[in-house]
Amino acid sequence: MRAQPAAAVAGQDHQRGYGWMALSLTTLPVTASFWAAVVAFVAADGGNDEMAAGAAALAVAIAPLGVVVAALTSRHPHPLWASIAGLVVGPTVGVVVLAVAQDAVTGLVAGFGAAVASALRRPPQVGGFELYRRRLAAVAIASALAFVLAHTITFLALASGPALAVVAVGLADDTAR
Repeated sequence: MRAQPAAAVAGQDHQRGYGWMALSLTTLPVTASFWAAVVAFVAADGGNDEMAAGAAALAVAIAPLGVVVAALTSRHPHPLWASIAGLVVGPTVGVVVLAVAQDAVTGLVAGFGAAVASALRRPPQVGGFELYRRRLAAVAIASALAFVLAHTITFLALASGPALAVVAVGLADDTAR
């Protein structure tokens, strides 16, 4: 009888590592794009249109990288379609939440969270719709926390905003297993 590889014995622990690794690597471009977008909002509010345009262009240029990194590093079977889905769902959710909340940080957290939730591979033992519902519920909770922080402790909302969205998706995946 042949011995099984350690990865096959570990099973879910081996699979779980890819999700958190993907989320960790996704946090880097998401954070850069998040802060560039915040700079764009602040510069536009201050009347510095050139700086706002440059920061917005940087944010828009970096944001797709975070979605593509999530799809590729999570080993999604169809990373192109997952990336396209994230790039459609994320901005749509972000703009709607921004319009409702009248708060840039909350809209950015919701948008990035929805984009990452759409692009990330689902664990094989969890149903697709149930997991997506859990991910979006976690993103909604993270967005609500960002809204409260933005109106009470602004610095904490700005510092933790990008991580809130991404970690919420990871926690939703872990509780679904």
